[in-house]
Formats: sequence, C-alpha cells, structure tokens
Amino acid sequence: MGQQQLLLIVLSMIIVGIAIIIGINVYNQTATDQKAEQLVLDCAQLARRAQEYYFKPAVLGGGGNSFTGWYIPASFDTTYNGIFSVSSITSQMVVIEGTDVGSYSGTDPVRVQMTIYPKSITSVRLE
Repeated sequence: MGQQQLLLIVLSMIIVGIAIIIGINVYNQTATDQKAEQLVLDCAQLARRAQEYYFKPAVLGGGGNSFTGWYIPASFDTTYNGIFSVSSITSQMVVIEGTDVGSYSGTDPVRVQMTIYPKSITSVRLE
C-alpha cells in the first residue's frame, strides 16, 4: 500500500472513533433526560394527589384548605422510576423530591424537585 492509502485508512479510523464517542455521549444524555422526565411525571401524579387532599374538606378526610397532614402513600414512595419524599410541607406548600433508582451513565443520580401550591405546580431538575 502507498502512503496515501495508509493515511486515508488512519484518517477514516479517527473519524469513526470520534463518531462513536459522540454517539455514546448523545445516548447517555438522552437517557438521563428521559429519566428526569419520568421523575417529573411521577411527581406530577403525587402533586395532583396533594392538591386533591388540600381541597377536600377535613370532615371527608382531606386537608380543608391546608396541606398539613398530607403524606406520600406507601405504594407511591418508591416506583420503577425513582424514590420520592416530602422535603418540606406547610399549610400552603409541599415540596417533593424524586431521585432515580439507577444511573445510566455511572454519574450522579438524576434528581427533581416539585413545589406544589394550591393552584400551581413548579418543577426543577437538581444538579
């Protein structure tokens, strides 16, 4: 083989190697983003339950316009997607944190935090 052919082979190997590395990084980022979205969906379901509790009258087992006394049901504190806990609760606000049960890329686990108010919900991904 000539030098030009060897140079083309080496150059193509470098390009293929870079493409593989980029592909792995894109896959890991996509998997992490998808895990965060699943945690947000599970937190949203818990948020809906908390708001139901808030608006349900106390005589019917609700909070009577207060989040005080609400808790995550035992069947929802650990799911396929993560582990959920109440990090803060007041009469007008609940903060739920969700942490994934396994990391795809060997990095820190994905964590999300959802703050629930009587008529609104906000969520943020914790780094």
